[in-house]
Amino acid sequence: MKLHLTLLILFLLNLAVTFGSVIEHEFNIKPQGSLETASFPSFSGQYKCIFNYVARGGSNEHWLVTISESNYAVSCNIGRPQPPSYILFQDFSISLVKDDKNLAITSTELWDNNGIVLLDDQYKVENNVIKPTKMWGGNLVVASLDHRL
Repeated sequence: MKLHLTLLILFLLNLAVTFGSVIEHEFNIKPQGSLETASFPSFSGQYKCIFNYVARGGSNEHWLVTISESNYAVSCNIGRPQPPSYILFQDFSISLVKDDKNLAITSTELWDNNGIVLLDDQYKVENNVIKPTKMWGGNLVVASLDHRL
């Protein structure tokens, strides 16, 4: 319940702050143990949210990507609409892209199944791409990243 409320608040804040266009994309994550890439365009088509991952364990799950854009910011939220997630990720990377270049990430938050924000020692932003560190436990249920224009 706590995570659902957090996700709802995050979504509403993104809508309230950006006053822009919002688009949602649904996709499935299958624990195949191989590198998968999911790329999602923004409403205008100018931006993409790219999620690379290696998933193991669990079963096929429905996930949702929400991309908000305005004259001030672009936001990408990736997550399981109805946590918890039983997928265990071996690896992942998330980026916002325009013209095949990674945009500078100005803020990010990642959550686990307990609705707890992951600490900075569990992930890093390297070359404007979010990646896990060695401290990360393989659990990810929601990721949010923003780029201020």
